[in-house]
Amino acid sequence: MESQGEIVIAAEALRVWVRGQQAAWDDESDQIPVPSPVRTAPAVVPSIPVPPVAPPPQAAVVPEAITPRPVSLPLPAPVSAPPPVPQPVVEVPTPVVAAAPASAVAAAQTSDRPAPAQSIPFAAADFAPAASAKWRVAAVVALVALVVGGGFIWRRGAASPRVGAAAFDSLPAGAQVFVDGKPVGTTPVRVELNPGPHAVEFKLKDATRTQTIQIAKGLELPVNIEWNPRKKGGLQITSTPTPAKVSIDGHERGQTPLTLGDLPVGTHTVQIESAAGSVRRKVEVTDGRTETLAESIYPGWLHVSAPIEVTVSDAGKGLQLDDGHRVLLKPGVHAIRIDNRELDFSLTRQVEIEPGGTARVAVEVPTSTLTVTGSTGAEVFVDGAKAGEIPLEEYRVKLGTRDVMVVDQSGVTRHVTVTVTTRPARIDVAATRP
Repeated sequence: MESQGEIVIAAEALRVWVRGQQAAWDDESDQIPVPSPVRTAPAVVPSIPVPPVAPPPQAAVVPEAITPRPVSLPLPAPVSAPPPVPQPVVEVPTPVVAAAPASAVAAAQTSDRPAPAQSIPFAAADFAPAASAKWRVAAVVALVALVVGGGFIWRRGAASPRVGAAAFDSLPAGAQVFVDGKPVGTTPVRVELNPGPHAVEFKLKDATRTQTIQIAKGLELPVNIEWNPRKKGGLQITSTPTPAKVSIDGHERGQTPLTLGDLPVGTHTVQIESAAGSVRRKVEVTDGRTETLAESIYPGWLHVSAPIEVTVSDAGKGLQLDDGHRVLLKPGVHAIRIDNRELDFSLTRQVEIEPGGTARVAVEVPTSTLTVTGSTGAEVFVDGAKAGEIPLEEYRVKLGTRDVMVVDQSGVTRHVTVTVTTRPARIDVAATRP
């Protein structure tokens, strides 16, 4: 039962069943045999534990009130009380009875035998609450079962989805979408649909695409189209060592050995990385073909040449050049730093090492400025080349140790050695007479 109508039908059937049970119970109570009344002499009744009588359950509210029929029964004769059942002691008022003869009381007090069971009169109306309690209990149980079961069915029906959905998208976006001939929006758009097949039509300018989709209850179906699909090809990649991570155009695609069949036609950059290093290659993918790329990853050489003394490091780790100014490095891209602290010189170069190849770095020493003061008009020579006359202002020279010679007008010569760094250098040379 998943609809409200089915729950109502079930409730009506339950109500009819309860009425039938009530009639059956009433008939049974009409047929209870009534014994003839027997008169007995009043006697003192010993105290007998009386089991607690639970109050009749309150009648529950049902869709239609059910009123029990009154039953008229003749007064039954007193019957023997049943054996007492152990129950919690309940205070019961002592019934008022007529006094018995003294001899009978004395006999009862001195006898070792238990007193015979005494007749306890009770009214026939005592049967009515028991009979009516049956159908009341049944009605309450049935109503509770109906409410609980109906609530469960209602919750199950509410939680159970009755429709599915489709998420429409296109490249480029903005295409009109029609489902079963009705417009539902432009891509990207999400639409809830009844389960089953649906005819879908996409329109973008003068182009039209149609297809049939199958919607499942409670599920969302992605529907994507590409208006101008590019031609595609394949690429098979292997490496030594293996496995090695493969990235194509900056996107990781897997590990070697790897075969791809969804690459657009054109040029792609393939990078293969492993613990032994990395290599980068340009690959041309053609339509309908699978290209192959096989790479071995092993070290290559770095060669550094400089006119001054330098130190070389790679990512903060110092490198020791051999007599040929070379050092072995893993293949891949390296950030090489070249320094000369004395000259306050530093240079960083990005170098790509190929397996078995040699990457060369030639250091070009930058220039700084030199200012020379002294005897006005004296000629100034730097490393043997005439630089000008004093005062010589901000003369451009290369970094390093330089020999400065000053010759005054009288022919007196004086030599000064100066270390030129990246910071401007300044010297004062006074010519001395013989």
